[in-house]
Amino acid sequence: MPPSLFEPPFDEALDDETKSKKIAPLKPAAGRCLCGKVRFEIDFPAFWAWHDHTQASRRAHGAAYATYVGCWKKRFRFLKGADLVRRFEDKTNGSARNFCGVCGTPLFYERARSKHMINIPRALFESRTGRQPIYHIGIEELQEWAYIGEPLVPLKGFPGVVWHRGGKKKRVDDDPLAVMRGRKKKSKGGRRPRESEDP
Repeated sequence: MPPSLFEPPFDEALDDETKSKKIAPLKPAAGRCLCGKVRFEIDFPAFWAWHDHTQASRRAHGAAYATYVGCWKKRFRFLKGADLVRRFEDKTNGSARNFCGVCGTPLFYERARSKHMINIPRALFESRTGRQPIYHIGIEELQEWAYIGEPLVPLKGFPGVVWHRGGKKKRVDDDPLAVMRGRKKKSKGGRRPRESEDP
């Protein structure tokens, strides 16, 4: 029988002190809403994390995209304020979004096709979750006005404010994914589209 991965190699014996030590359980990752009346925790580590660029998440958060942490429902617990949570069910796709009834913070959403999972905005956590958001969902819906890593400089006279001082204006008809790849979308005929004015 092959040796266990958790046994010392080459049949080395563990001393009594090492045998008596137990691995400390990892602390749960805690989160809260803006007003702090709803608090929750998940078991560490979370299942996965991602950036969601879909229209539904943009509208629910009022932002260019939302970053979520997914975990099993059985690993999610309310610490306080469960009675303050309000729910919106989207009949078109079967998803449900839950938010704080006091301050309106989006707390989590559930998808019809993933009944055992719960998806929580990453920004609500007060500590690490054990997963980095390395995935992007709905990247084809990335908005042309979203920040995609352009160099920023401080705005003189306004501490804490930075801005993009680019040589060329961002075109309204630019493909944001092409900009990320360093190319502009070409129009018919192989030439670049003309600069257009913002309405």
